[in-house]
Amino acid sequence: MKKHIVLIFASLGVLLMLVYRPLWELFVNGNTLAAMGNLNWTVMHSAPFIIAFYICYIWLIPDFLFRNKLKTFWIANILVFIAIFLIKYPVLQMFSYVNFNGYLTFLIPNLLTDCLVIGTAIGIRYYMKSVEDLEKERDNQKAELQWLKNQLNPHFLFNTMNNISSQI
Repeated sequence: MKKHIVLIFASLGVLLMLVYRPLWELFVNGNTLAAMGNLNWTVMHSAPFIIAFYICYIWLIPDFLFRNKLKTFWIANILVFIAIFLIKYPVLQMFSYVNFNGYLTFLIPNLLTDCLVIGTAIGIRYYMKSVEDLEKERDNQKAELQWLKNQLNPHFLFNTMNNISSQI
């Protein structure tokens, strides 16, 4: 099962980098797909979302969401988004990877992408939890069935011996 989790994370990261960059160039910057030649930009722009995914998946969901601390969960997600935004925007400006004016043009697509990343993390985590719960339930049923079998066998043995002794 752990191998599947690693595969899911790796494929999600690659998918995010391959899909996010063309969409950003087309809809935010208004460029054609030919303008996407810079791999550094793709990595610098996608890596924070992958980091946000891992923070949400590994720390926030198990510690807050699964323990019904919804308010803390959403506040922590907002703080993670703000921290990533405050680091990412100046770094991309410093390397001249941004050609837009103002925070709002940068904020809205990043907020939407972050919501997508958080939703994906929640979905994967809930799926994994449901699989684990089903496995635990199946194991409990097997153990209970075995316990019942162990209880029944001596009873039937005793009844059979009692019937044989009464007929002799």
